[in-house]
Amino acid sequence: MCPLLKKQISPLGYNTNIIAYIIRKNYSMHMTADYLSESYNFRDPLIYEQVVLSLEKIFSVHHQELTKITWFAQKIQEGFQRIDTFIRQANQNVCPLCKDVCCIRKHGHYTYEDLVYLSALGLRAPHLIVGGNDRDPCPYLLETGCSIERSRRPSHCNWYFCDSLLDYIEPQSTYREFDDSLRDVAELWIGMVEEFRKFSAPLSVQCNHAKTDRCHCRQAECRQIDPF
Repeated sequence: MCPLLKKQISPLGYNTNIIAYIIRKNYSMHMTADYLSESYNFRDPLIYEQVVLSLEKIFSVHHQELTKITWFAQKIQEGFQRIDTFIRQANQNVCPLCKDVCCIRKHGHYTYEDLVYLSALGLRAPHLIVGGNDRDPCPYLLETGCSIERSRRPSHCNWYFCDSLLDYIEPQSTYREFDDSLRDVAELWIGMVEEFRKFSAPLSVQCNHAKTDRCHCRQAECRQIDPF
């Protein structure tokens, strides 16, 4: 079994938190623990919409400066499209037999990085469906599977594989190819996030928290969203 998919070694306690594993293994000197613990699951419709509009504005105004981030996002999208058939075939064989559905409302929220990725592609995240209990089935889940194409889903959905799914896919002849492709996507994702953080860093230096109520620095003491 690929170490990225082993529940026993997962650094954050999830069985396939692939990005977190790669960050801890290869980027520990460049990423802080705060980065790993940041959670940008926007459940409030107003905040969610503000973030989406803010990122759309950033990529519209600074599109020339953000071409590398857009390149990363395009490669990530292509990677998700490459592995889609393999995962979909596995889902069709495993998920209908599941008695404890993994795709619940709690996990179906976009993170800040997800919205950066979609904005870089010029795509909008699906409309936020509010209400319900965290343990309810995800509102985007239909009888035929997820209603959102894989390359546009929240990252929680794309990085998670339950034990039953792993048991099914590991013996497949194309598993190694799939695993390599997924690792490539994860490393591209990290590259995209790091590039966006480099772009955002100067805004943090320029921000004077004592005199402004709007910035994009994402420092702990600043909770504002609008970058301009």
